[in-house]
Amino acid sequence: MRKITLTFVFTFVFLALSSQASSGETFAPVDMYISSGSNGQLKIQEPSGSSVESITIADGETGQGTFQELGRWTSPSLKTDFNISGDWTGQAWIRSDNRDATVNIRYTLIQNEQNIEQFEFGGDVDYGETVQLVGTDDFSLSSLDDSPVTLVIESSWSGRGAPPPPTEGNTSIIFEYGASSRDTLVTLPISHLQIFRGSDPTGVTGQNEFHVYVNVYDVFGVDGVLSLDTGDYSMSMGPEGDSPWSASTDKVSKKSDYVEVKFLWSYEGRNLPAGENFYNIEVDARDLLSDLDWSKSLQTLIYIEPIPDLEINPVTSTSKTTEFDKAALYTLSVENTGSGTDEFIVTYDNNDGWDISIDTTDVILDPGDKQNIKVSVTPPDTASNGQESPTQVTITAASDSDISESITLITTATEPQPNWDFTLNIDKEGSEAYDYSSDSFVIKDRAAIEVFFTVKNEGNDQNNFNLKSISADNAFSSSFSPSIISSLSPGQTDSGVLTLTPREDYDGTNTFIEIEVTSAADGGIERLAIEIYLEQSGSILATSSPQVKVSAGKTLTHVLTISNADVNAAKRVYFGVSGDESNDKLAESWFTFSDKNGNVIAYGSFLTLLPAQQVEITVKISIPSSADIGSYYMGISMYNEFNAKISNVHSLQLVATEVEATEESNTILYTALFFAFASALVYGYRNFYLDDSYDDEYDDFDELEDMPEIFEEFSSVPEEPDIMPIPQPSAPMLEQADPAPIAENPVNIVSAPLETLESETATNPKKKWFGLFGKATEPVVAAPVAAEPVVAAPVAAEPVVAAPVAAEPVVAAPVAAEPV
Repeated sequence: MRKITLTFVFTFVFLALSSQASSGETFAPVDMYISSGSNGQLKIQEPSGSSVESITIADGETGQGTFQELGRWTSPSLKTDFNISGDWTGQAWIRSDNRDATVNIRYTLIQNEQNIEQFEFGGDVDYGETVQLVGTDDFSLSSLDDSPVTLVIESSWSGRGAPPPPTEGNTSIIFEYGASSRDTLVTLPISHLQIFRGSDPTGVTGQNEFHVYVNVYDVFGVDGVLSLDTGDYSMSMGPEGDSPWSASTDKVSKKSDYVEVKFLWSYEGRNLPAGENFYNIEVDARDLLSDLDWSKSLQTLIYIEPIPDLEINPVTSTSKTTEFDKAALYTLSVENTGSGTDEFIVTYDNNDGWDISIDTTDVILDPGDKQNIKVSVTPPDTASNGQESPTQVTITAASDSDISESITLITTATEPQPNWDFTLNIDKEGSEAYDYSSDSFVIKDRAAIEVFFTVKNEGNDQNNFNLKSISADNAFSSSFSPSIISSLSPGQTDSGVLTLTPREDYDGTNTFIEIEVTSAADGGIERLAIEIYLEQSGSILATSSPQVKVSAGKTLTHVLTISNADVNAAKRVYFGVSGDESNDKLAESWFTFSDKNGNVIAYGSFLTLLPAQQVEITVKISIPSSADIGSYYMGISMYNEFNAKISNVHSLQLVATEVEATEESNTILYTALFFAFASALVYGYRNFYLDDSYDDEYDDFDELEDMPEIFEEFSSVPEEPDIMPIPQPSAPMLEQADPAPIAENPVNIVSAPLETLESETATNPKKKWFGLFGKATEPVVAAPVAAEPVVAAPVAAEPVVAAPVAAEPVVAAPVAAEPV
């Protein structure tokens, strides 16, 4: 995307551009003020001092009509990479001490000894006055280099009106600058789009409207930059000195190198100065290249014919019923909708001879002015009941009888009857909660609101009125103050206040409520429906009705994202949980809430949400082991510190399932089954294999003579040895057994098989007992001789392994190797 850049190589450039950016202009006007002598400085910053410097334009009558140089002011380096274009402005202060004169100023920009732009402006200065002269002209350059830029100011003058002053006085005209009150300057505009006033405005025949034309150029000549969409242009225009008002974009036409935008500007119902006057134009155009709006201030002349016009509007009804000898009062508004001041004459006509009274018979109105007149019509007591009488009121412009308008008032005579009429109105201005943009009342975060209303007795007798509110969705609790409007005289108005507080169980966002007023005299009812919107700053950003399954006795966490939609105020919140049915409410205490740091969120321990902040919170759901199995339908809501619910309800289905079997219990069960199976195998092996082979395979059992001593040495539990135990084939399976039933007396369990060994040794002294688990020739295997009876006796084997501290010394102790 192409961008416009401007580089100033002086130290104060950023301050200058910042101050201009706040002006609302989309181009960048650069003001360069002159200061010091006639060959002084051209600076960006505005003069702040009070010292005024001056140069003489005229001293005497000579030199009229001829431009003479006043001085040259030079700036440091000024450079831009793109076009400088648009309108550039010159501003100068002129003082005439003793002569009415016309002064012209010529501004010339010089760079590298060449004139790059020049324009003239001027104006009248009267005797003894100091005036500011301002001029504007088109300015367009392709670029500037970085050499100094010089502003040359020249002037010419000519006498005007009265003769010159006496010789001793001389004509004295002065050019002033250099002070904050004399901000003499030249302004260069840097812009992307050029916006110019197009053809002269044209009036729309028979309508109070004008077509205003504006031409829009692209200074870079980029195709597709100028939009042809009417929505990309806007204009407002108004008389000079008044605020402009908007026009509609009528048409956008593509021309050769620009587009012409035609606006339709209406002044219907507005007061415009008669004759030809300047009108200020503010134009906005969208640049499709940068997608930015560019603004331009223009001015044009429009002539308005000073013609008065007239419009009569009834302020009250034009048809009324009144009792005999009582006046029916009418109010009419008379407005001069034209552009010229005039006097308007008021007349009336009633053919029935009823009494007519008008508070004024002539009105002088300027354009746009209006005035109310009051007309009373009184039927005589001779009129018949129900008789109608028309009264015609006519208003005519004094300058032109053709400018006239009439209105007819119909009055009906009636016999006096009881009248219990009344009116009910909402006091929108007095009700703070009323929103004009939506024509409704707004409740924020469920805070109570007050609705002010008035009741007027339109009847002819005193009356009392009962008050009632009807909520469409039973959404509110309400109260009236006062609870009844009593002793209201005819024509009297009284006010009341309806206080509305949202019910806790109402989750809607908008509803209606009716204020019902009943006349105590005749039971007549007036109802007024008002719309109520409930706004909640809190929001739970999650899909409602998720299903969450948790086993009884277990805990589960659930993450929710919440936000504060209020961009102006922080909120202190906590969370409430409610069950749909009575059984669901049993689960309300299972929920706890915490923030990202693990801090509990509850009433009194609030979570603070900054404006427009969005955070995650953790919901911890802990189901007691005694909880009923099944589904619980729950709702989670945000509450503020006033216990008011300020968010939507996040619904979820909590399913409590059966208690899960633990891994520990399964392990014990599997271990017990394994040991039962292992014991059976060992028992079978011993009975059916060892009994037949002991005598044949082992000839000597002398090696076991020392075994009782070994087991006595390890019958108590020693400290764990450093030597790693020798693996036993059955040891891994035995370690899974539950040691609890065996651990009570491990010494007795081990000693029982030792007695058997001693007896067998006497009978077969040379049998090799350890052949069951290893080779007889390996000394390391021969050491744990006492372990084999433990395996052979299933009951005794389990505690040795299950209590690792007692079993390991039997295998690993080096004393077992010594007998071998």
